[in-house]
Amino acid sequence: MRSRGFSLLEALIATGLVFLVLGVISVLLREYSAISRQATSRDNTLDAVQFALREMRNEVGGAVRILNPEFSKSPPPGTTQELGDSLSFMKFRSSDRSVRFPPFDELPADYDPWAQEFQTPVHYRQKGTTLTRKAGNTPAQTMITEINVFDVKQVGQSYLQLTLSFQEERRHRHYSLDAKLWVMQP
Repeated sequence: MRSRGFSLLEALIATGLVFLVLGVISVLLREYSAISRQATSRDNTLDAVQFALREMRNEVGGAVRILNPEFSKSPPPGTTQELGDSLSFMKFRSSDRSVRFPPFDELPADYDPWAQEFQTPVHYRQKGTTLTRKAGNTPAQTMITEINVFDVKQVGQSYLQLTLSFQEERRHRHYSLDAKLWVMQP
């Protein structure tokens, strides 16, 4: 006599195989999800580092005066001066453009566009694993988190090398940009 269905043993084996395949698939999906999250986090950190370096380079380019005490206005040729893990400088306040550059026929006799009243201090500092920016009387802004090193070096008379380093899962990455000082330092 032939039976027309699965025996209980065959049904249990089939169910076990289905659960085994589903378990393997769920482990693979969980691993893929973790790898994807790590890659996204790494990409976000890399984007933030590159953005912070570009912003600093652009802002330092218009610096009127570098305030770091280690900065030398005329370093010996071919030397590099370490400025440390902070950068301070004076820049023109962009909000004062119309006051700083009045129409030529309205210039007072004692007009000085380089006067201190038109400038504001800007400070970049590493605090722990965070790079902050403070401009004038505004509260400090967080530029980037999760950095290991912020380093500033003076390379020649008119260049600063800005370096940010951060730790990836198994390697330490360094990114640097050279910032040209476009304004002659007094």
